[in-house]
Amino acid sequence: MGKKKLKPVIEGDWLIGPNPTPLDPEVQGPLKPGEFRGGQEVVDHHIWQDAEGNWRLSNKQPQGVFFFSKSARLTRIAYSPYDFTITRENRTRVGTVREASPQSSASTRRSTMARPVTLFTGQFADLPLATLAEKAASWGYDGLELACWGDHMELDKASQDADYCKKQKATLEKNGLEMWCISNHLGGQLVCDPNDDARTDAFAPASCAGDAERKRQWAIDSMKNAAHAAKNLGLEVVAGFTGSPIWHMLYSFPPVPEDMIDAGFERFAELWNPILDVFDECGVRFALEVHPTEIAFDIITARRALDAIDNREAFGFNYDPSHLLWQMMDPVAFLREFPDRIYHVHMKDSALQLNGRTSILSSHLDFGRRDRGWDFRSLGHGDVKFEEIIRELNRMDYQGPLSVEWEDSGMDREHGAAEACAFVKKVDFKPSAIKFDAAFED
Repeated sequence: MGKKKLKPVIEGDWLIGPNPTPLDPEVQGPLKPGEFRGGQEVVDHHIWQDAEGNWRLSNKQPQGVFFFSKSARLTRIAYSPYDFTITRENRTRVGTVREASPQSSASTRRSTMARPVTLFTGQFADLPLATLAEKAASWGYDGLELACWGDHMELDKASQDADYCKKQKATLEKNGLEMWCISNHLGGQLVCDPNDDARTDAFAPASCAGDAERKRQWAIDSMKNAAHAAKNLGLEVVAGFTGSPIWHMLYSFPPVPEDMIDAGFERFAELWNPILDVFDECGVRFALEVHPTEIAFDIITARRALDAIDNREAFGFNYDPSHLLWQMMDPVAFLREFPDRIYHVHMKDSALQLNGRTSILSSHLDFGRRDRGWDFRSLGHGDVKFEEIIRELNRMDYQGPLSVEWEDSGMDREHGAAEACAFVKKVDFKPSAIKFDAAFED
């Protein structure tokens, strides 16, 4: 005979099962009005928070445990004896009711939840952070990867002002969001680029416009500030670009002597080693997004970049499969080549559009044009095989966030961002803790 599930009933703003059994306040301690961030009132003691900040719930059935962040802002909860759902501001998590232990460690909490899904804010930098944080929470994201432009993260302030850092984090926490990484792509690009045309003038202050070396010095300072900002924010990773002094030499005509390429990697090391010294001082790592126009854009150049800086630990990679796929590489091969250097992961899709007429070099056509040989797509609408990526990340034991970098010129960005979050949560899964055939053994 199957186990009967209790049907939740609606009571006020909360969904609660019939006949809830409050926990003994002297044993577990009741939640008091206002203990939920945002001042949500407590309906019954059967919703409670332990000493480590884990949300728990119980009724007459075995106690269930839902691990959420200590700053979680719950709006309603539903449960049956065997399954439960907690919804927070249109964000839903489903879990299985299990026997609760009196306490749990951080590693236990990590093992009970999938990797966090964050949104890179670079493509939304026109929106105030407060507005974007509210939207991202409603779309289902667990956190934001703040871009260091717009009002999302001002490095000159964050590198020196602890109160500014608290304010930016509070904006996220107000919406139940967290932060694992900040990104300084625009500043990083100018460190190694020739900077000899107007395309990058907008990346730096107006006082640097038209002056290649002033842009470069500003960029170097910006990257050092990013390390200090990350430290002040309590983060361990900054993602971004390096630029490249030799990208314009990609096609070997006029002929490019090997010593010119050698000199390019030496220049990269000359400029970046002092920056990485600051990252080391701050206990922060830099994750280069391997990407055309950077010193590393594929497996071979990534290996060469590491060799150029003597494989120092402060330098690793922000893995983004979309850029590898359109170069007609296997994105999983990159993970297998650098399993110990994947410091951050971007979830991003792209599609090849080669039809015998279109070119992989894109014909000087902007994104979204029909005659391009490839284009970025919203997650799940391109050619990247994300399941294989998730399986390899599991083999590597990557525990960091999966950060959506949303780009698709043919789709509304808010629709796409919400859809992408749901896609990542669906495609991600934890590895098995046991062999599937373990039950066959004595």
